[in-house]
Amino acid sequence: MAFLAMYSEEIRNLLGRDRRFFSLKSRWVCAKDQLFDAIIAKPGMAIVNSLPSCKLQGGHWTCLYFLEETCYFFDPLGKNLEDYGREMLDFAYANSSQVISVAETRIQSLEKGLCGEWCLFFAIKMSRGMVNCHSLRGISEWQMRRIVNNSIL
Repeated sequence: MAFLAMYSEEIRNLLGRDRRFFSLKSRWVCAKDQLFDAIIAKPGMAIVNSLPSCKLQGGHWTCLYFLEETCYFFDPLGKNLEDYGREMLDFAYANSSQVISVAETRIQSLEKGLCGEWCLFFAIKMSRGMVNCHSLRGISEWQMRRIVNNSIL
């Protein structure tokens, strides 16, 4: 199953198929300009496109996962939250007291549009209690796809 160029509705539908996500009090999938002053009930998550809602074609998906007072930020390209502008940064700090960037290096190939799939993979791992980035290192695209497909489909 290919997940290239995923749209927000596809991600929402896939999240709705996995029972582990039902325990989350908040599940958002949106563009970064749609975050506004939203308050996330914890545990919760937001899969956020880096582009404004009027320009989503070609955008990049990232994930913010909230546990207690910590926001775990995941970007499969290895960028920091600060690289995505004030909307996402303000949203993260409005809902947590600290932000931890989980992927410190790029794990997504620049030639493949698998960012939505990587964000789903990260959300699955977090919902299973994985809170450190060490278990993300060395994961191949094939392994990531197998875990996403087996967990959600």
